[in-house]
Amino acid sequence: MDAYGITVNTICPQADSPGHVLNFAIAVRKIESLTGGSIEIDHEKMKEVEAAHGPAEHMAPFLAYLATEEASFISGAVFSVAGDARVSLYTEPKEASRIKKDDGPWTVDELIGTVLQTLLNDYVSIVKVNDWGK
Repeated sequence: MDAYGITVNTICPQADSPGHVLNFAIAVRKIESLTGGSIEIDHEKMKEVEAAHGPAEHMAPFLAYLATEEASFISGAVFSVAGDARVSLYTEPKEASRIKKDDGPWTVDELIGTVLQTLLNDYVSIVKVNDWGK
């Protein structure tokens, strides 16, 4: 805890919500209509992902725990909190790379030409690592 008693943590929630399956279906239909293509859904994977979400109210105890005196030493952490009673701590972020421009702010075109080759040279999306894109 800092000198003023303030803690700040980030929660990546994963839980059922009334519209999240419906919204996914709507988004798929919209993408298909915009692209003229079709998206193949892995229904077994979808069932597995849905089962892992669980009820949103099951996340509340961990969120309440973070507000207790016993957790007052926790600050700057990133947690994944799921409705299936799964809580994960992400590793402490460390600066892996940096880009800096000394002659004024970046333009979008400069960033398009620079970021992939420099800042994100070895970057792999968490979506790819966890196979969420399939």
